[in-house]
Amino acid sequence: MKTNSIYLAKLQVGEVFNFIKLIIFILSPVPNLNARLKELVTGLAKTMADMEGVTSSPTYIAETKNKKAKDAKRDSEYLCFKTFIEAFIHSSNPTTYEAANLIFKALRDAGNVQSMKLDKETTALYGLNDLFTTNERYIAALQALSAKPMWDAVMAAQAEFEEVYHLLSNVK
Repeated sequence: MKTNSIYLAKLQVGEVFNFIKLIIFILSPVPNLNARLKELVTGLAKTMADMEGVTSSPTYIAETKNKKAKDAKRDSEYLCFKTFIEAFIHSSNPTTYEAANLIFKALRDAGNVQSMKLDKETTALYGLNDLFTTNERYIAALQALSAKPMWDAVMAAQAEFEEVYHLLSNVK
């Protein structure tokens, strides 16, 4: 039987490994292989079994823990910011009261950001950031409450989360 050439150079190690395991699986049970081919298949099967013993599939436990930690930090920073703004709603100063209500309404309209899926949370935070950095009323409200550094901390935590999230996504 004549076959076309198979070029393994462009395949990744895992793909070659799985290809060889498939060949062994197909050829091992065939009863009428010649002695030399049977010997080669048996030797290859033993080598592959030995290789499976020393190679392990990658685990991303540490990276996943880091991602969860960065998400928890992002959630914590957001909750601190939201609580800080919410405290000003009770102010007797009309300017402070108005600024706090303006920002808090935007936070309320964004929904329960901390319990959203990771990508939705990112989208919500960027939407709020766009509002808080481009709309003059919100910029002034943040300044009136001295809340700009706290919002910057939320976005810094967001950037840290994204760095880990994208790194983990690219590795997997």
